[in-house]
Amino acid sequence: MYNRFEPNRVRSLVGWDVLEDQGGPTVPILRFARAHELLPESYIYGFAHTYRFSRYRKAFLNGDYRSTGWIQFFPYTTAVKTPLALFGLLGIAAAGAATLRRSPAAWRRRLYEWAPLLSLFCVYWAFSLTSGLNIGHRHIIPVYPVLFVMAAGAAAWAVRPLRWTGALVLALVAWFAAESVWIRPRYLAYFNEIVGPRDAWRHLVDSSLDWGQDLPTVKAWLDAHPQDGPVFISYFGSGDPEFYGIRATRIGDINFDLRRRGVPGILKGGLWIISVTQFQQVYTEARGPWDREKEAHYRGLLAHVLALEETKTKLTYKEGVEFEEYQFARLCRALRGRPPLAELGYTLLVYRLTDAEVLRALYEPLPDP
Repeated sequence: MYNRFEPNRVRSLVGWDVLEDQGGPTVPILRFARAHELLPESYIYGFAHTYRFSRYRKAFLNGDYRSTGWIQFFPYTTAVKTPLALFGLLGIAAAGAATLRRSPAAWRRRLYEWAPLLSLFCVYWAFSLTSGLNIGHRHIIPVYPVLFVMAAGAAAWAVRPLRWTGALVLALVAWFAAESVWIRPRYLAYFNEIVGPRDAWRHLVDSSLDWGQDLPTVKAWLDAHPQDGPVFISYFGSGDPEFYGIRATRIGDINFDLRRRGVPGILKGGLWIISVTQFQQVYTEARGPWDREKEAHYRGLLAHVLALEETKTKLTYKEGVEFEEYQFARLCRALRGRPPLAELGYTLLVYRLTDAEVLRALYEPLPDP
């Protein structure tokens, strides 16, 4: 099953040819292990897949795009996706520890008891900071149990004679609980007050915010707002909009569409529903801000398409995918700065466009810089 890509399979399961094009010393080792069946092929494939895509993986952070990650990625995600109440509890626990009067021997004993947790915390963070796999805050979640244990030290203040300390601890715990109730059930889209979930897509996408979880929300919104024109959707996720009864033309999301489809799609006026990860162009060939270089490439693709139409020659599938992605990216460029008609679940932007607006977005010359 791993020899080549097959339609209607999850597209992240690339073939061995892709995994072996990375070069390096691991390739002959993997080939030897496969040839001699040293381990089940699924295990070898999983290792090769993880190794390849953890070294180089497209990612987005605050308007910047990289394939090798940022050292500040996980510190930033932790700062904006951790409830501020937890930081408050950690601060109180640290203050409580600093005021305790213990002998050096007692402190050494306590540090020895904490060694496993501190080792986990420090080693995991050290590897995370140097990782090129910056696609989601979820990869730093294993350190949170350590933070919770540390925060529990704040309970020592709650039993002290000073009433205000106990009241502060209880207030922070209540705030922590209230945050969970407030964001329910969209826990993945949680961002604290520094950023907030509504504008979070301007800072982080992918599994820090958008993992395609809001198709039921799309269906409910469409049922409440019947449309008399075409509906387009550019969806980030492995779900199937048709399964939820969403009748829409998919655009610019070929990497996440399990059904083989004709490309490029026909773009025109209608209702446009765009996943925020797709809107930021993280995984398309046209990723990053639209600039003069992309405009020149798009114009070249457009000229090629028109030339083929004159000779009644069809685009290859690969050419069609590239042209559709650049068309979609140019459309998103025109939508930047325009308030959406609706925002669904913090992960999808809804726009209503006329035919004329779509034509201008796709073909109108760019203004001079």
